Amino acid sequence: MGDNTTKSFVQEAKTRKATKAAEKALAQEAARAAHEEFVLDESNWEYVEIPSEDLFDKPFGNININAESYGPGKHFLDPDLAGEIKRIIKVRNQSDLRIYRPTADKKMLEIMARQGKPLSVAGTGPEVEATMKRETGQK
Repeated sequence: MGDNTTKSFVQEAKTRKATKAAEKALAQEAARAAHEEFVLDESNWEYVEIPSEDLFDKPFGNININAESYGPGKHFLDPDLAGEIKRIIKVRNQSDLRIYRPTADKKMLEIMARQGKPLSVAGTGPEVEATMKRETGQK
């Protein structure tokens, strides 16, 4: 008489795994449907304003997402697009601020020193001069 316990245990494990996968797929589909319903409901949409000029009084330009172009002004967008455009504007403003205050941003100072770009008067100091000399090979 043979032992069939191993076979049934493996079969049960496969069944549990298949059941978990099916439950996970159903949960993902339900979440996807709920998100789509949330996005399609225009009461959740919001206005996002894209500035016409950046911090240097230069034209801000357009933001392109999936072959759609959003220029300066107010746009009524679904929550996903609104969040992405806000993120892009925030990153752009942070990068512009790095140029205004280089002494507060050591990473940008190191990048500028490696590229041999001149630093502003506010960005000079013993460690910056030493980095510049080291990077450019001066003595």
